[in-house]
Amino acid sequence: MNLLFEGLTRRDENDVPKLAVAKKGDVSEDMKTYVFHLKDCYWSDGIKVTAYDFEYAWRKVIDPYAEVSIQTPFFLLPH
Repeated sequence: MNLLFEGLTRRDENDVPKLAVAKKGDVSEDMKTYVFHLKDCYWSDGIKVTAYDFEYAWRKVIDPYAEVSIQTPFFLLPH
């Protein structure tokens, strides 16, 4: 999947998290809220990538009725 899509963050060659599409990330004091500020990125058709694109993708991943193969680990997280 990394060959097709770029996430908000990625891991470098030393497995250290780095910013990818996000140019900046803010974390709340209680560490429950993350706000990412996006770089100017565009889809192959020239339409700008927005926060909604990431929201849509994450909602698909955690949708128990969606046919997504990577959703199981997310249901192990406390709500």
